[in-house]
Amino acid sequence: MPSFSPGEPASSAIAKVEAFCGIKPGTAFEEQYPGLVSVRRDFLTVPMQPAAECLFYAMAAIDTEQLGFKFGFIGNEVLPKEKK
Repeated sequence: MPSFSPGEPASSAIAKVEAFCGIKPGTAFEEQYPGLVSVRRDFLTVPMQPAAECLFYAMAAIDTEQLGFKFGFIGNEVLPKEKK
């Protein structure tokens, strides 16, 4: 797991998590507004990308509130039906 500094910005912390999971920083997460980090809409695909499991476990393992932000999902659309 990456290490974080006290007062580190959310943007830096999520970039470290993405890099830890082998994803280019800025690809999976974004700060929706100050204090709330969510998954980028274009990263959520069906089927899920292989690194998604690492990302979600890593975000669950770190204390995001201690770092000054929350992690959650924002959405108002149904996922598109999987094409056969």
